[in-house]
Amino acid sequence: MALPNLLTPASLRSVVARNNSILKQLVLQAKKEYEAEAVHRIQIYFADSYGSWRYTDSRHKRPLSSIVLNPGVKEMLVADAKDFLKSEKVSA
Repeated sequence: MALPNLLTPASLRSVVARNNSILKQLVLQAKKEYEAEAVHRIQIYFADSYGSWRYTDSRHKRPLSSIVLNPGVKEMLVADAKDFLKSEKVSA
């Protein structure tokens, strides 16, 4: 005996129309799982020709020790980034 397909568009509309708490729980759980994974990733943006930032990709973060630069350059970049982030907090 075949089981009926309970996830038809009509049945979903009926459930959401009566009580959307199940749908809200599903979306909240998906958001939590996405955010938990996003902690380990970095988002990549580029500036478009209109002066806006466009999302292009995300990649797993890599340790700072895996970046090879001339002596002192990495430390200078890290210091500059920290200064920038600190000034951003002050001006916000």
